[in-house]
Amino acid sequence: MEKKEEDAILIVLFLGVLMGALDIAVIAPAFIKIQSAFNISMRHLVWIFSVYVLFNLISTPFMARLSDQFGRKRIFILGIFIFALGSFIVTISWTYPMVIIGRGIQGMGTNENDFVEHLLTTSTHDTILFFTNKGKVYRTKGYEIPEFSRTAKGIPIINLLGVEKGEWVKAVIPVAEFKEDWSLFFTTREGISKRSPLTSFANIRNNGLIALNLREEDELISVRLTDGTKEIIIGTKKGMLIRFPETDVRSMGRTATGVKGISLRKDDEVVGMEVLEDNTDILIVTKNGFGKRTPAAEYRIQGRGGTGIKTCNITDKNGDLVAVKAVTGEEDLMLITTGGVLIRMGVDGISTMGRSTIGVKLISLGESEDEYVATVAQVEKEDEKFDETLENMDDSESVDENNAADSVIDGDES
Repeated sequence: MEKKEEDAILIVLFLGVLMGALDIAVIAPAFIKIQSAFNISMRHLVWIFSVYVLFNLISTPFMARLSDQFGRKRIFILGIFIFALGSFIVTISWTYPMVIIGRGIQGMGTNENDFVEHLLTTSTHDTILFFTNKGKVYRTKGYEIPEFSRTAKGIPIINLLGVEKGEWVKAVIPVAEFKEDWSLFFTTREGISKRSPLTSFANIRNNGLIALNLREEDELISVRLTDGTKEIIIGTKKGMLIRFPETDVRSMGRTATGVKGISLRKDDEVVGMEVLEDNTDILIVTKNGFGKRTPAAEYRIQGRGGTGIKTCNITDKNGDLVAVKAVTGEEDLMLITTGGVLIRMGVDGISTMGRSTIGVKLISLGESEDEYVATVAQVEKEDEKFDETLENMDDSESVDENNAADSVIDGDES
């Protein structure tokens, strides 16, 4: 074997070992960190890393062929340059989709077919009430919930509350004090509403208590804390909304079924219920990422049990309603998709439009037909100090008119 061939083989082996070492020491950990931050599938991670290694394997012999013409030192420098170029190209290819306007960032890690449902701000000493789709309520203290970084998956709710099989959380209410004149207002998927004293939920067993008696095939959609003087809005999947005083629903026992809050048309169901405060707009968000604000004055006060009035023009473009919120414009909005992707925006930046419009696009969804807006959460206005604190934490911890509506079914108190 000639000396030139021996030199070429040695250079190939040297550069191959060098690239392999750099891949293992630098690129692989970086890819894993990116995968964790953006919740990219492990299959995608392995595929991208394999392409990158193949890029190195192809470029290494090419550099060896040039060694005779340019010398070993220059080829070594060229190898480092190609390594850096490849790293830059792969990194950009991973992060570019995440910086497209409206795409959002990963808010937390999720398991397959799981997504974020609730976001709330609370004190560690507050009592947190968890209401499930089966009409049960569980409680815990704020300090009993483990603290994790922003992108952590957290712990299974069954480990925290001991919920039963086929049961999942539909509403989370933080309570600082169980006041005598305060109430909890409930709404179910079939439009049944109930109001119960907050004090009825002060003492709850570890295995939970019945919060309301659900009818067959119905489930709890939303629970809100009220002071007895508010107005309630209930929105449905097909774009209908009703507004009525909470006093239209009399205070009932904890296990009561409730009365009709809204009459539903065929194939319709309740997607949200909110307490309407003074000087608020009604914000709606649809399945395909469209939304708008509408002044509350455009919705007249009705008696409970009616069919309501149109709040959105439902089309194939915007999709069914997924959320109805009462907003003031002084908060932020979190849109969360079934893929675990979220975007945060100021409510004051969302267009104010009439009731019968479809709204404007708030978030760009992925190409998958299975990805859609699943949850909309109101959060406090974002500020720079909060962002800095969040970044530091991440760095340090890798829901026929009134005749049938008047019957109330009270269950036994227990």
